[in-house]
Amino acid sequence: MNLSNNLKKLRKENNLSQEDLAEKLGVSRQSVSKWESGQAYPEMDKMVQLCNLFNLNIDDLLNQDIEEVNNTKQAKNNINKFIEDFLNYVTNTIDMFSSMKIKNKIKFIFEQFVIISILIILFLIIGEVLKYILAPLFSFAPDKIYYIIISIFKSLYGIICIILGVILVLHIFKTRYLDYYEIVKEDEIEEFSDEVEPEKVINNKKVKIYLEKKKEKIVIRDPKHTEYRFINALFKIFLFVVKFFVLYIGLIFSLLLICFVFGIVISFLFIKTGIFFVGTIIILISCLIINYVILKILYDFIFEHKSKKLRLALCFLLSLITCGVGIGLVSIGITKFNIVSFGDDIITEEKIIKMSDDLTLINHYGNIEYIESEDNDVKVIINSTKFNEIKYDLNDNVYSFYINHKETDILNILRDIIKDINNKQIVLYDDLNIKVYSNKSNINKINTNLAEYYNTEYYNN
Repeated sequence: MNLSNNLKKLRKENNLSQEDLAEKLGVSRQSVSKWESGQAYPEMDKMVQLCNLFNLNIDDLLNQDIEEVNNTKQAKNNINKFIEDFLNYVTNTIDMFSSMKIKNKIKFIFEQFVIISILIILFLIIGEVLKYILAPLFSFAPDKIYYIIISIFKSLYGIICIILGVILVLHIFKTRYLDYYEIVKEDEIEEFSDEVEPEKVINNKKVKIYLEKKKEKIVIRDPKHTEYRFINALFKIFLFVVKFFVLYIGLIFSLLLICFVFGIVISFLFIKTGIFFVGTIIILISCLIINYVILKILYDFIFEHKSKKLRLALCFLLSLITCGVGIGLVSIGITKFNIVSFGDDIITEEKIIKMSDDLTLINHYGNIEYIESEDNDVKVIINSTKFNEIKYDLNDNVYSFYINHKETDILNILRDIIKDINNKQIVLYDDLNIKVYSNKSNINKINTNLAEYYNTEYYNN
């Protein structure tokens, strides 16, 4: 039996001492003490008194855990209050609308339509802005993953907009109409009293003048009493969805945190670059701190944790300043770098093309360098890097030159990049250099064909 524990909990919850409880039941304090220690049990009439006093039945008092019983009652009360508030909201809305004049009904419907339209337009604008901001952040991801991430963001944003829109419309309606209607409906504007002023003579007649007595109106606005619980429930659902959305963003920043740590470790491979290396370290450490501050803010919002905002703001501001210093050092260091079209290993390919009146040459990665020679045919020399494979398409005597990236070991690519940076040079691995050797007449004809080709393409498009 749980009588002893339940009795002790009930007495403390109701701020009663053993003497107070004993006085209410007409027993001694020692009897109450024995009941709570389990040394004795109250008689049936005292058991009934206890049940009446604490609004319980005998089974709950003897066999159930009183905390679970109270929680169950509270949950039922909350559900009942939720349903009652919702039904009151609907009832008051119907009463208000039915008591309106036709002119006021039209005005009411028009206002609701305008409010909903404004909210929809506002949400669409915010959605486009978020799309413009977030889309570039995931552009590096493969197409399938990119579209999955964007779809998740769209779904979450749509749910947030729907819930927030319903909350705003209901709240504006309640504040703008429902509260005002209830106050006016219950307000007795004026009444006449039996008290009169002394008789006055008007036009040779005695007339009694009745005084108008206005009833004093006192309006007490208490948010806890004026709010409907089901609106609060909708707001809690909205807050939950927002927290889930923030948690999703927090996971992204957690991955960025790992990337920044990895970048700091990798940057030591560029230690030979001097100022460029120092600037890179400063930028990465600053970004790491900024990322931590953002994660801390997101954590505090999700778990409703309070932290020293001034300290976070100072860390964020100092990190931005140091990041600017790092960018400046990197800019100074990068001025000492040389831009190189090709790396150490250059792939050269030579091709002889027979000249014709409609011959056209197109380089999709840059310009073509024409060099006059005595050749009647056209000699094309193509230079590219070891990571690329030279390709060309022939369509109606139009040669289109382009490159395909070879499947290369990622470690070899990283080694080459690290070596190039330590040698203070930037290599354009996607560059495609084409030199064309032919006589002057052929070169002029090829250029004329190229101009006509682009004009045709422009007008076709």
